[in-house]
Amino acid sequence: MTVIIRKCGQTCNRLFQFAHFYAYCKEYNIELFNPTFWNLKKYFSPQKKENEKARFFSILTALPRGVLCLIRGKIMNIDSQGKNEEAKDVLRRNDYLVWGWEFRDFQNFVKHAAEIRQHFAINAELVKEMSSEFEHRRREFDVAVGVHIRRGDYRTWAEGRYYYDDETYISFMRQMSKLLPDNKILFIVCSNENLDQTQFGNMEAENVKLWFPKQNFINELHLLSKCDKIIGPPSTYSHWASFYGEVPCLHLMSRDHAIDLQDFKVCSG
Repeated sequence: MTVIIRKCGQTCNRLFQFAHFYAYCKEYNIELFNPTFWNLKKYFSPQKKENEKARFFSILTALPRGVLCLIRGKIMNIDSQGKNEEAKDVLRRNDYLVWGWEFRDFQNFVKHAAEIRQHFAINAELVKEMSSEFEHRRREFDVAVGVHIRRGDYRTWAEGRYYYDDETYISFMRQMSKLLPDNKILFIVCSNENLDQTQFGNMEAENVKLWFPKQNFINELHLLSKCDKIIGPPSTYSHWASFYGEVPCLHLMSRDHAIDLQDFKVCSG
């Protein structure tokens, strides 16, 4: 049995963390609990109902790390250097409480990808209206390109390396338009901050339109997963949309990134 007792980061970091543990435990028939995910359950397909054991584990998520460390031999911080491979070996033989962002099992993630997508399917009721709106808009265009504008914490994360201004994103969209010259393109612009749409007005043309859905994180994640391509700075948000919707994605690694259609890839974990 494995129990994840500490969340790591925001929603899509937590999705990837959970999914890698899910793939590993699925492969080796290990019982898995993740009480840290319960506040997100409503956004995804119905999971198993909580049982008494699961409710007990939820108590552990509130305990200070120092107290947890007193449970000697039954707790593992996988963010410690070199712990990933050790964890894979140990978890097959013992019950453990675990935390850490760095646990990865790419081989089994790929093997069980279809089941992971099903297990973490977005709750259709929550995105029903946006799904209809997307289908209505999409039919007028040849290509839908999701543009993920990540702001907020990116102003300081990695020394602001991936905090791009509006003009930079406009430049990226112009590159995409030139690479798809014979297509009517719908750019679906999603962001974690309010955008001034007037700054993007000169992007629109006869064959190019922009849509700013201004929705919550789950609706915009769903919309990105429905696109034909996704562009944006390095982020697990766009990468999860790519994985979930099997959509080719390109992470823009600098303000002057030269986009090449051959570089788009579907995220595989």
